[in-house]
Amino acid sequence: MNRTGILISAVLLCITAFSQNYDDDILNNQELKAMGLEKDDNLITITTDRDPEANYVNFGRHLITKGFTFKTKDKDFMILMTDPKDPKHGYDYAMNITFQDTLIVIRVKQSGMSVGASMMGDVQIIWTDWHFAKGEGNIMNQSFDDFYPILLGYGYPVSFTRE
Repeated sequence: MNRTGILISAVLLCITAFSQNYDDDILNNQELKAMGLEKDDNLITITTDRDPEANYVNFGRHLITKGFTFKTKDKDFMILMTDPKDPKHGYDYAMNITFQDTLIVIRVKQSGMSVGASMMGDVQIIWTDWHFAKGEGNIMNQSFDDFYPILLGYGYPVSFTRE
């Protein structure tokens, strides 16, 4: 087997392993409907009873207790950007967070692999905007399984919309 064949086999093996582990975490359709989560929703909003400054400090602290570190913190513009976090499934994600009135608005970036077109089978890590995708084993949902409980843990309603 040539180098490209070995690489493709290794990638398929990893995807299969992640999919099998992921099946245990999938939300059922009733849970999705109750959350108001639809296919391709990509914007997350947490509605609080706090002002932007309090949310900036308190939500930032909440994320720190959950193992996050920050790439960017801008108190003047009320923006937090997390460093990539590696959930148990192996695909990194990072959150871009803004604070507006009583709202915390979150956009998630998701990493993934792209096999280059060259004969060498170059593998590149690419970052794309996260969106909810129905279907078992979808890498977008693997990050969701990691970050959704963290967002709920802040103690305020979490909603999803398509932007």
